[in-house]
Amino acid sequence: KGNINDGMVEGYQAHTSNNIPAATMLFGDFGQVILAEWGVLEIDVNPYANFTAGITGIRAFYTCDVGVRVPGAFSVAASIT
Repeated sequence: KGNINDGMVEGYQAHTSNNIPAATMLFGDFGQVILAEWGVLEIDVNPYANFTAGITGIRAFYTCDVGVRVPGAFSVAASIT
């Protein structure tokens, strides 16, 4: 039913991330996730960020919220060994 090296676990698509703690797994129906945008992508430029080195600072802001329609559509395993 799939090999983790092929990006599959028990027939479900699988991905890895460094954004969750080690030995943790999140499983769910990501079709139940809602992304609500509150504005537009804002890009700010600071030409004086590190003036002496000739470095320009650039920041991007994206205002949004993330919600889940059905919380039971997700589960977390926090101690995989």
